[in-house]
Amino acid sequence: GGYSSSGQITYNNGVPVVYGSSTTVERTGTSTGVYAGYRLQNKETVYGLEISRTDGTRDKKIVGAATFYKYSVVITDYLVTIGHAFDDTLLSLGLGRSVWEVTPSIDHLGFGGLSGWGNTASLSLDKMLNDRLSIGISYTMRDFERHNFDTSATWSGDGLDRSLALRLGYQF
Repeated sequence: GGYSSSGQITYNNGVPVVYGSSTTVERTGTSTGVYAGYRLQNKETVYGLEISRTDGTRDKKIVGAATFYKYSVVITDYLVTIGHAFDDTLLSLGLGRSVWEVTPSIDHLGFGGLSGWGNTASLSLDKMLNDRLSIGISYTMRDFERHNFDTSATWSGDGLDRSLALRLGYQF
């Protein structure tokens, strides 16, 4: 059946940003998210589709410098999942694509935002609390492909984004 959930997500070290040459940016921050999906179960095997949207802020610090930047980040994940049910617990793997958009809180550099897409993989563990409610944890990796900033042909961003989400779900 269908389900929806929301959660708190923590990010650590994500998209390096390239400023003419290769410069790594350390990223930390949190987001809130909403998940929705549909699952079909055949004995212990569970198949599903999931879409999630997270919205939050990040602090970015150029490695080796004292400069900090605040950004707003929106990520939408589209996943196909397969899992194994153990009584009231589901272990699942998701594969798919992500669409992301980064907007600076204050555009210090004058380059505008950054948006793009990339491959996504997730590993989730969800436990049913009763017939309708579940609690879970999900580890997601997003491999963002290189994209230029809105107003710059030479400055771009790409990299690996890792997140850990705690989620509370409702099945209907």
